[in-house]
Formats: sequence, structure tokens, C-alpha cells
Amino acid sequence: MLKRRCIRSIFAFCFIYSIFGHGDLYSQALPLVGKPISISVVCDEDYPPYAFRAPDGTLRGIVPDQWAAWERKTGIMAHLDGRPWSEALALAAAGEYDVIDTIFRTQERLATFAFTKPYAKIDVPVFFHKSISGIASTEDLRGFKVAVKKGDAVANVLIARGVEDLVEYPGYREIAEAASRLDVRVFSIDKPPALYLLYKLGIDKEFRSALNLDPGEFRRAVVKGRPDLLDLVQSGFDAIPKAELTEIDRRWFGAELGRGIDTRFLALAAGAFLCLILSFALIASTLRRRVARATAELRDKLELLEASEAKNLASLREKEILLREVHHRVKNNMQVVSSLISLQSDSFRDDRDRELFGETRQRIRAMAQLHELLYRSESLSSVSAAEYLGSIVEEVATAYAIDGSRVRYKSDVDPIELDLDEAMPLGLLVNEMVSNAFKYAFPSGRNGVVSISFKLDSGLKKLRFADDGVGIPANFDFEGCETMGLTLVKSLASQLRGKLSISCRPGAGLAFELVY
Repeated sequence: MLKRRCIRSIFAFCFIYSIFGHGDLYSQALPLVGKPISISVVCDEDYPPYAFRAPDGTLRGIVPDQWAAWERKTGIMAHLDGRPWSEALALAAAGEYDVIDTIFRTQERLATFAFTKPYAKIDVPVFFHKSISGIASTEDLRGFKVAVKKGDAVANVLIARGVEDLVEYPGYREIAEAASRLDVRVFSIDKPPALYLLYKLGIDKEFRSALNLDPGEFRRAVVKGRPDLLDLVQSGFDAIPKAELTEIDRRWFGAELGRGIDTRFLALAAGAFLCLILSFALIASTLRRRVARATAELRDKLELLEASEAKNLASLREKEILLREVHHRVKNNMQVVSSLISLQSDSFRDDRDRELFGETRQRIRAMAQLHELLYRSESLSSVSAAEYLGSIVEEVATAYAIDGSRVRYKSDVDPIELDLDEAMPLGLLVNEMVSNAFKYAFPSGRNGVVSISFKLDSGLKKLRFADDGVGIPANFDFEGCETMGLTLVKSLASQLRGKLSISCRPGAGLAFELVY
């Protein structure tokens, strides 16, 4: 009898201790005095992995597991229900449920709900089909139809940023299914359910995401005016150990694969690695012998090649010296001819005859100048356009110096190299233009400018000469003119296979343009 009473006493003590003391069953339970027996909770029923319907219709995921832990800590039953999000939001606002979960805090919702602390940060990306490009900001969405979930906070965010062509669907699953049918090509689904649904439907490779809207935070909320209920919800979740909440997340999000190493596998790998090293050593030894043999053969061939190249280089140098000498002698001979013409012109009594001989002498000097530049050129086959044309202008300016006048020379020449066949007619043409300007454009005492432009544009070379001298009469006939200078200019332009145009205005100078 005593033994039976002792057993009952011990049982009663354990029962009381388990409720009010530090026992295992409700060791950290909150006081139940004044607390409800149960509360009703609603959340989004299609938000994997936080909440979703299993094949048997039950609600599963992180949110159901978290509320189960809350029940164990508070001793209060939490009747959790899942609804389409817009319906869940409306019912909670109408007071049909005590608490709503999986809700973002927005400015609009602050008028209706009071919120707990956040418990999860949620990325809110915008997805678009791989056939679409150029979406890097919210502004780039303007003009596209964007699918969103009815009642989702992202709708207000997009509208506030000027994206107003929104198509509402009951839930994220319906949006993903519409995307798989290409009924929609741009949509916003929160990242956790997006990854789940896009992979499940096999369209994860078909859509891109380069735009992430402002991240949201999952909270729980109650209708405003019930601070006691809000404190009850928050304090219950605060009482759940962090490790337990982490384990719930790990259960649904998964964890990294284990990295344990099988020692038998390690031994096999070490043996295979050793065999591989030995094989490489044998191959390396064989390759070294082959490389040494090939190197010796190449060295012999290189010595023969160097000897041959040295011989061909003593020959190439001789040809270069000879070519320079040719250019030098041609230039000297042309200068002799120029001097003879100058001496001969002194015996003429007629000024016009002396002028014609002077023009011929100047043309010869222009050709001699080219050979002088080729003689000094490193390549012996081309000259700088800027240097050659500049030397011709200086030569003409010296020959036709005008007393009392100040004529300036402006040059805008691209870094173009000219070969002998091109440089000769081009130089003679410029000589004629410049000579004409110095002889006729600037009477004694008149100042002016002579300008030359030589450009390479889209594969074509454009030479433009202009002066701001006195110009020529308006009725002057260029086509019918048969002067030596103009005839020579036309002939040289034809030799370069170019198109020549001449423009002038009385008192405003003369301009030539050659395109070839």
C-alpha cells in the first residue's frame, strides 16, 4: 500500500514538474495564463519550399514545420490553412484568420496589418525568355506584358516605376505553366518558388534573369489593434532555438553533399597516381632523346641557312646602294638640265619666253625633288606625302617670291606613303596649282593663304588645293581653256585615274579637288 502511494506521489510530481518546472516535455513553454487555446493561421498555399500542397492535399514545407515548433513551445494549437495568395490576403484583412504568414511588409499593407520581425530574406527577380535581350533595369520593362501573381507586392513596385502593362495570374504555378507554353515571356516570381517551378517544368534553360527588384522579407502579421496577439506570435517564435529553425531550413533547402573520403579509394587513387608518374617519367625520357636528336639536326640546318642568308644579305645591300645611286644621279642630272634651262632663258629678250622656260624649269625641279626624297628614304620605294608636297610648295614659293606680299602656307596631310608611279604625277599637279596661285592670285602687296589638304577616306584619296586670292572672271571657260598649265593638270589627273573638279568665285580665290 505504501509502495503504491509512493508511486502515485512520484507520478504527480513528475507531471507537475513537466509543466511548471524544467522537464523535457515543455521545458521552455511560455505561460498559458490568459492565452488562447488555439489560433488560426493562413499562408500562400503555393510557395515552395515554404508552403505547398502535397499529392494528398496536405500543406507541407518550412512554414508548417515552423508553426509545429511554435505549437510545441507555446502549448497553443495553430490551425494552419493554405489559400491562393490574393484570397489569403483578403481573408486575413477581413479578420477571418488570426495570423497571416509569408507576407511582405509594404506601405499599403501597414494601414491594415501589424507585422512581426522578418524571418527570411526573399529575392524578387524578373525572368524573360532567352529570345529577348536588352533588359537591364526596371525602365527596360516598359512596353512588355509582365505576368505577376494576383495580390503580390511586386505589382505595386512595378506600377510605381512606370511598368503598368501587368497580367495577373492566381498563383506562381499558373505563371510558370503559362511561360512553358510561351503565353508569357516576361514575368516576376520570387526566387525560391521560381527555381522549384522552372526546374520542375523543364524550362530553366529557356529563361534568363538579369534584373532583381528590391528584395522582400517574409514576416507574420495580424490585423491592427491586436498587440497582444502579435506579441504572442513573436515571443513564441523567439523561444524556438535557432538550431531548430536552421534544421528546418536545411531539411527543405538541402545541405552540401558530404566530403568523407573512403580510404580504399584513396589507396587505389594513390596507386594509379604512382603508375601515372612512372609512365610520364618514361615518356619524358623518350621525348628528351628525340628532342636532343631533332635539336642537333635543326642546329645544322640553321647554320646552313644563316650562311645562305648572309650571302643573300651582302647581295641585297649592293642592290640597295645601287638603287640609291640611281636616284641620286637622276636628281643631279635633272638639276643640271634645270641649270641649263635657266642659263638659256637669260638669253631670251621676250619676257613671255623666259616665263615659259621658268615654268619648265620648275617642273623639272619638282621631279628632281622626288628623286632626292627617294634617295634619302629608308624604303627606297616610297616617300611621305606630307614631306614631298611640302617641299614642292617651298620650292615654288622661293621661285615666285613676290615683293611686298605675305603668302602663308597651310597644310593638312594624312600620313600617306606614295610610290614613284603615284608621286610623280601628283607632285607635278600640285606644282602647277601652287605656281598658278603664286603667279596670279596675289598681286604685289596682297596678303593671302595657300592651303593643301590630302586625305584618305574610305579607300579613296582626296587632294584639295585652295587659295584666297583675287580669283578669276566669272565667265572663264575651264573646259575650253587650252593653256599649258591647265592641260597638264587635266592630263595628270587622268594619269592618276581621278576625278578633277574646279570651283572659283571672283574675288574669293580658286579651289581644285582631285579624288582618285
